Amino acid sequence: MKGKNISGGSKTRAVNYVRVSSKEQKEEGFSLPAQLQLLHDYAQANGIEIVCEYVDVESAKGHGRKEFNKMLEFLDDRTNNCHTILVEKVDRLVRNLYDAGMLLEEYKAEIHFVKEHEVITPNSPSAKKLMCGFKVLMAKNVVDNLSEEVVKGMTQKAKEGMWPSQAPLGYENAVGPDKKKIIIPDPVRAPFIKAIFQWYATGMYSMSDIVKKAYNDGFRCRDNTGKVCKSLIEKILKNPIYCGEFVWKGETYKGVYEAIISKDLFDKVQDTIQGKASRPSKPLKHFFAFQGMVTCAKCGCAMVAELKKERYIYYHCTQNRGKCSGKCVREEVLDLEFLKAIEAITLDSDVVEWIVGVMRETEGDKRRYHEERLAALATQRRKVEGRLDSIYTDKLDGVITPEQFVRYSEKFKGELREIDNSIRGHQYPNHKYLDDATRLLELAQNGARLYSTQNMEEKRRVLRLVHSNSTWDEGKLVPNLRKPFDIIAVTNKAYKEKKVTFPEENDLSEFWLPNPDSNQGHGD
Repeated sequence: MKGKNISGGSKTRAVNYVRVSSKEQKEEGFSLPAQLQLLHDYAQANGIEIVCEYVDVESAKGHGRKEFNKMLEFLDDRTNNCHTILVEKVDRLVRNLYDAGMLLEEYKAEIHFVKEHEVITPNSPSAKKLMCGFKVLMAKNVVDNLSEEVVKGMTQKAKEGMWPSQAPLGYENAVGPDKKKIIIPDPVRAPFIKAIFQWYATGMYSMSDIVKKAYNDGFRCRDNTGKVCKSLIEKILKNPIYCGEFVWKGETYKGVYEAIISKDLFDKVQDTIQGKASRPSKPLKHFFAFQGMVTCAKCGCAMVAELKKERYIYYHCTQNRGKCSGKCVREEVLDLEFLKAIEAITLDSDVVEWIVGVMRETEGDKRRYHEERLAALATQRRKVEGRLDSIYTDKLDGVITPEQFVRYSEKFKGELREIDNSIRGHQYPNHKYLDDATRLLELAQNGARLYSTQNMEEKRRVLRLVHSNSTWDEGKLVPNLRKPFDIIAVTNKAYKEKKVTFPEENDLSEFWLPNPDSNQGHGD
């Protein structure tokens, strides 16, 4: 939906942002109208003027969405005099840390998470930003976990011998007798695929010759318009899926679908491509744990890994921007530097216990607030229902006209709908983030110990969660922590320094809760 201006005036100016994850959700009416109604009710109750609305129908996993980007352009235009965003809850607005940090740091946005009764501003205390960071991280984990489950399902399908994705050229996706999705030979293109293998196996045709021959004989891509290119012919000839085998996630599986060519023909083509009677086996690639995670401080280029003497791994600057004086570094040294960075966010047990206690106390306050609001709304609802009963009696007794009854009835029914919407908002508040944040803090408590005992693949997985692209500078790693770990690291450092200097003082609230005088912004 295109962002549109819907109001004018001198109140606090804000934009509404709503999102669902797919077209199906939009078409089935899952939540767009409910989100918009919630935001309009909130704006009316708080004297806020809605100047634009933006609706996205796509995932928030990656950064950048069509209407989201338009909203950023609107906020960035100073002539619009608007920096406030109304949104249902955190995961409707962001499910990645990039967008969350950008809104607060670059656009100085004031964000009202209406359903969660939270307002975050650039001036919000660090504790509130920390909790917001936890919620974003948990929302991201939901997306990541969903992606992991999809990958698991596709891998299991591959293990059963079924191609788990879109059918390659020469095959079609279909539904088998057991209702499972399978691939079958494309009756139009499969004969061409077989002919391509047969032509090349004779050794009489180059790939360029086959491109021309196949095109002249009528072979086309799926859109039936494009000429088949040389790179596609090469890809076809090297793909074992046509002889009944396929590679998925680095593993080779025996397919249960119908092969287009024989294994002998496929092997003969590989021999022709290699120009040998036998195919050499591919050497195993070495796993480089920190590849793509470190840049050179001297020139800003990436640090890439290189295996030397078949046992030592060094990382050095690519020098893509010219000769660079940056020195190479052993993987073992980087490993120790990353361990130090993990130690920076490793919390003492007393800190973890205290933060969890504060969060649970805050959660208890929120629960009491929701219970009190529900009780008040229930009382208000009974009053409106009583008024409806009264006007019905007045109509029967002739005290009011039928026209008056209809007018009053519509008014009171509208009030009941507003009350019911408010009741739903207080009945189902999202408390799951508290449990997720508690587990995250407990993980931080044991971060360094866990990191030091993991293999390199597991270490990389931990680092990708905690770190963005770090920098190697004159023999030292300069870590770039993702949110909210950057806040944890800074606060944890200050706390530990104070603890060493004044061991008898242990006021955790001085570091892990904001000073009351620092509270700024609405709803803080």
